[in-house]
Amino acid sequence: MFEEVKEQGIVLNLHYIPVHRQPYYEKLGFRQGDFPESEKYYEEAFTLPLYYDLTNDEQDEIIRAFRSVLMS
Repeated sequence: MFEEVKEQGIVLNLHYIPVHRQPYYEKLGFRQGDFPESEKYYEEAFTLPLYYDLTNDEQDEIIRAFRSVLMS
């Protein structure tokens, strides 16, 4: 879904890298698989465009893109 929406010109972002996957914590010995639920969330979550001057027309464009992907 992420790639399909991006192909329609909507910029999405991935966020919330699990803390235990940050380099500092990996140096302390934390590894992939230590917290599977946070890793699953990271693999599935993305952030929609979100900023203070997002216009109604831009919001409608985002909605149209998601509807198009979801309905296909």
